[in-house]
Amino acid sequence: MALKRNKVLAAAQRHVQKGQLDRAAKEYLRFLEEAEEADARIWLKVAELYAQMEQTSAAVEAYETVAGQYLAEGNSLRAVSIFKRVIELDPERADAHRQLAELYASMGRTADAVVHLRALHGSHAGAGRAGPALMALQRLCEITPEDPETQIELARALAQSGARTDARR
Repeated sequence: MALKRNKVLAAAQRHVQKGQLDRAAKEYLRFLEEAEEADARIWLKVAELYAQMEQTSAAVEAYETVAGQYLAEGNSLRAVSIFKRVIELDPERADAHRQLAELYASMGRTADAVVHLRALHGSHAGAGRAGPALMALQRLCEITPEDPETQIELARALAQSGARTDARR
């Protein structure tokens, strides 16, 4: 089995050297299908190949797989770098902003968390998703309780949504 896996990896590398990125991605995916457990390094190669081929959707999905593996391993710093790459490819990717905000908040990097919560709020509000936009504002208020402007912004948003009882808090 290991010999076959090594052949698949070697074939993928040859395709990369020849500039046949689509074939290389297929070989790496074949390797992943045969692997007993997920391999973040190979998924990362797949994501990078898709990004080079300007297949943004596929690249983002592969990067998110990598980030999920890093989170499962408890490697927050690597997950942060991958989510940042996702946002480079797709700045409106709400889930990546949410994940980054939570990771930064857990690391005590409040200013960075605020940036991503603001982006998350803007993305949801711009798309007319009032519920998720409110949730982003509520989370923003949780991590910056000393910011009266954000508290007022949340109260206004709650009032506009019809949640007047919550807005008075």
